[in-house]
Amino acid sequence: MCVGRAFESHWDLWHALAPQVRSAKAADTNPVGDVYKPLGRDTQKDPFNICRYYQPHKSHGRKYNWPADINYQRNNNCRRAALLVGDGNHSFVWDQRVIVFDRNIGRGQRTHSLEDFLKCLQQAN
Repeated sequence: MCVGRAFESHWDLWHALAPQVRSAKAADTNPVGDVYKPLGRDTQKDPFNICRYYQPHKSHGRKYNWPADINYQRNNNCRRAALLVGDGNHSFVWDQRVIVFDRNIGRGQRTHSLEDFLKCLQQAN
C-alpha cells in the first residue's frame, strides 16, 4: 500500500473520513475498529487527551493499551507518529502468500539490514 495521506491526531483523521468509513472503523462500536471517535468539538483543543475520545469496544480487552494509540510517542524527545491512510489507487493484493516475515515488524520494531531481508527472501523459496 502506498501512503495517500497522513494525519497528526485521531481528531484530524476522524473528520477527514467519509461517514461510512467512520462507521466501519470506529473503535468504540466495531470490535476490530482502529479509529477513535472524538467525544465532541472540545477534542480539537486537546486531541491527544484520551478523556476526549470514546473508549474502544470491550472486545479490545482490558490489557489493550488504547491510550498509547491516542498519544503515541516513542520517547518524549520525538514527534508523535503520523496516522497513515493508504492510497486506494496504489494498493496491491496477491492471491497467495509469497513471504512470511517471522520477526516483529509492528510499532517500535528494530530495523533490519538489507542483508537480513535478503536472507529472509532466500529462506522463503
